[in-house]
Amino acid sequence: MNSYNIPASIEEKIRSRDKKCVYCGKDFEGDETIEHIDNNIQNISVENLAICCRVCNASKGQKNISEWLESDYCKSKSITIDSVADVIKNALK
Repeated sequence: MNSYNIPASIEEKIRSRDKKCVYCGKDFEGDETIEHIDNNIQNISVENLAICCRVCNASKGQKNISEWLESDYCKSKSITIDSVADVIKNALK
């Protein structure tokens, strides 16, 4: 378990899947964070966890994905349902 109570096996899977921010696509420069996609911290699963940059994580905060994708932040960064990683697209289905 890491300091977020995420089992090592799950963290390993999401780290092997998410090589760039799942939202903006930026390469990580030591600023990556683990994100609960649906904001439910009890849902510790490969499908609900993703790695994103701190800036996207801070911008999203507690907003749901659909709401956040309509934000000025996403518009300014050209983040859309079509541009996000597959794990995010799948969470929106």
